[in-house]
Amino acid sequence: MKLNQNCEICNNKECFLFEHITYELHKQLDNKMSYTRYKKNQQIIKEGDTVMGMYFIKKGKVKVYKESNYREQIIRLAKDGEILGHRGLGGDNTYPISATTLEDSEICFIEQGVFFKLMKNSTELSIKMMLFYADELRKTEIRLRNMAVMTVRERIAEALLLMKEAFGSKNGQETLLDVELSRKEIAELAGTYSEQASRYITEFKEDNILKLDGKKIIIQQSDKLVKIIENYAS
Repeated sequence: MKLNQNCEICNNKECFLFEHITYELHKQLDNKMSYTRYKKNQQIIKEGDTVMGMYFIKKGKVKVYKESNYREQIIRLAKDGEILGHRGLGGDNTYPISATTLEDSEICFIEQGVFFKLMKNSTELSIKMMLFYADELRKTEIRLRNMAVMTVRERIAEALLLMKEAFGSKNGQETLLDVELSRKEIAELAGTYSEQASRYITEFKEDNILKLDGKKIIIQQSDKLVKIIENYAS
């Protein structure tokens, strides 16, 4: 069910739009922004669909991925305030990725034409979008290069650090990965198979690098994960 989103009274201070447009432009978004409540594992964007607009995560966690030969490759983990669907702007006007919730989430939506008008009226938003694209491209290139030369053990270590960056909640020396990713999803983030993910998570557990709290992972010694991939760019 879609509901109107009043950007003026939204309390999500991490929202990409909230940070980079003026109060006057926020007011202009009234009745032009909507949001939908999605259940866990519900698809927001399907690869190949026609681009309708941009999505912003008001609250929740999302995986962004590509599908190939009936397998998924997770290319990004996204959280509160972040953008979805921007990769579809321009080109053939179709979404080149899919996006699915990792927990119950609230997702805002703005039509493509309205977003382009915002960019025309906000130099700051246009510059931030350009920098965002550049940073995402840099990270993607580094990941692709690393995955081509890393061992499976190193790729699992990197995947855990990516989860920490996206969803980590620090408690003293430990960091809770506040998301329930299956071994299959961790493998899809690392570009390997679930059996390999299980093997190295067990190894890291035996080495006291991490421990399990139900379906969630607690990293006890993130410095050891960093050490494993220290020879690669980040």
